Amino acid sequence: MLAFLCLQALIMSADVVTGRVVDAESNEPLEGAQVQVTRVEGNSWYMYDMTTDSCGIITIDTGNFMCRVNMTINYFGYEELKMKEFYFYQGQCG
Repeated sequence: MLAFLCLQALIMSADVVTGRVVDAESNEPLEGAQVQVTRVEGNSWYMYDMTTDSCGIITIDTGNFMCRVNMTINYFGYEELKMKEFYFYQGQCG
């Protein structure tokens, strides 16, 4: 049986995006989930690897600009979660 990951929320403030990775059924935070964010700017790609903290939280510094990103989240025993082609804008994400 596979368990599923859930990115609970993305909250953007100034140039920082914060999210929480949880178990989709129990809503328990997942400490140590591997998160890879690929930022696309024109013809350039920037990759960031991070790990969730004990509360399942990740923080992404996007800089003070609009950017298009892809995000992949992995955690042992869970199905991989891929989020493609979404955007961070100043003050919001969508």
